[in-house]
Amino acid sequence: MTSYKGYLSVFGGLLIHLTLGTLYCWGNLNPYVTSYIRTYSSPSTLEYSDTVWVFGLNVFGQGAAMYFGGLLEKRIGTRLAALVGCFLFSISVFLTAFTVKVSYYLLLLTHGLCFGLGMGLTYIIPLGLAIRWFPQHKGVASGFIVAGTGVGAFIFDQVQIAYLNPLNVKTVSIHIRPSANSLPQPLECQDREHSRRWSFIH
Repeated sequence: MTSYKGYLSVFGGLLIHLTLGTLYCWGNLNPYVTSYIRTYSSPSTLEYSDTVWVFGLNVFGQGAAMYFGGLLEKRIGTRLAALVGCFLFSISVFLTAFTVKVSYYLLLLTHGLCFGLGMGLTYIIPLGLAIRWFPQHKGVASGFIVAGTGVGAFIFDQVQIAYLNPLNVKTVSIHIRPSANSLPQPLECQDREHSRRWSFIH
């Protein structure tokens, strides 16, 4: 009979992959980040075709780091390896809060490459652990964990919208009024029915 620790490892892996699912929230976040950089950072001519490179670097970093995640686990153990990967993943988001105010190119480094590297290091570790605990049910155990990635994307998409656009206004035209203040000012948004004033939060 499998020890309760085996089930806890699968549950822990699910929680890790829930956070890794934020990778797939970039499409939802992209318009807000692009708008912010155009107005308060550089370059002011940034296009959506430029910011898609953030996701490209995410995927590149993930693929490049997965192999090393397995090596790291063998060298320092499962817990420490997962901790290192989660730390890199988390610190990249924290640093992005600062780099987005400076330059799009620094954003590529933090929320692009470092974010992807952290995800790649972390992604494989809970899967390998679950497979070792459930050698007769490898597909079920690993599938349960990987499902967390998709569920996490769904959950954190809603969190982003609730924070950035709580009224879920469908904009037709946006007029941003920049100021010396570092925080965005209220802006006018028009939808199909009427215009309303709302706060654009970054």
